[in-house]
Amino acid sequence: YLNSEAERILSRPKEGLLGENIWEEYPSELGTEVEHQFRLVVATQTPTTFEQFYPLSSVWFEIRVYPSPDGLSIFFRDISSRKEAEEERRRQEVSRRTNSILESITDAFYALDTEWRFTYINSQAEQLLDRTREDLLGKVIWEEFPEVVDTVAYRQHLRAVMERITVTFEFFYPPLDCWFDVRAYPSPDGISVFFQN
Repeated sequence: YLNSEAERILSRPKEGLLGENIWEEYPSELGTEVEHQFRLVVATQTPTTFEQFYPLSSVWFEIRVYPSPDGLSIFFRDISSRKEAEEERRRQEVSRRTNSILESITDAFYALDTEWRFTYINSQAEQLLDRTREDLLGKVIWEEFPEVVDTVAYRQHLRAVMERITVTFEFFYPPLDCWFDVRAYPSPDGISVFFQN
């Protein structure tokens, strides 16, 4: 038996599936968690519920399997929206914790994306640079601090990104009349920079 929703999700009419062996119709499921759970329910006669992601269709399913004297009853539904909401909550929590850490460290810190735009600035960086994050976020560092272009700081930033290596250097910044100790770390998203004076 298949109901109309199962036909829709499987993109197969019931006439083509009724009476057929599931593993012959869906050989890609052999060796997967789906096969393991189905066979486990048959062997133990104990219901189970599990979640399965299908990368080809980018869909998450919740699958509930119940034993019966004749075989198995299987209920499944698309839970992709719920999983996306859970992932978004997880990302927000990670971001909140990261922001909390970056605001509590003694180093000044900023992050740049692959186009050299500020994506994060902590309060210590605001104080040392004498600029607010609202003024800098989304702006290109070399346009906001043109006096740094062609200096050791500029060359070391480029080196970190181009060579994918961590760089450590000292840099004198005349507009603020101070020296900075700088550590820059490349990442796929850009570069993270910690500095102290």
